[in-house]
Amino acid sequence: MKKHFVITNLPVRLPFQSTILYSFLLYYFQVDSLYWGIFITLYSILWIIAIVVKFNEIKVDLNATKDEEKNIFKQSKFQEKLNELMKTKASE
Repeated sequence: MKKHFVITNLPVRLPFQSTILYSFLLYYFQVDSLYWGIFITLYSILWIIAIVVKFNEIKVDLNATKDEEKNIFKQSKFQEKLNELMKTKASE
């Protein structure tokens, strides 16, 4: 599975609220067991996907001082040209 870059200080995005809300609504309106089975099956798949995506994240610290963490992303060509221009202006 593809690795995703995630900023370190962002909150975790797991489907806690929707699971609790929909299970409460199913209980409150006393729906058939067929709908409970559909709900449990679909939300089990959703939770498995959410956990797999969570474990395939690469955390990036935006305030990092280490060179390894800053060089995770390849700079764009525009950024490279801008850095070259800044170096030539500084040397003048």
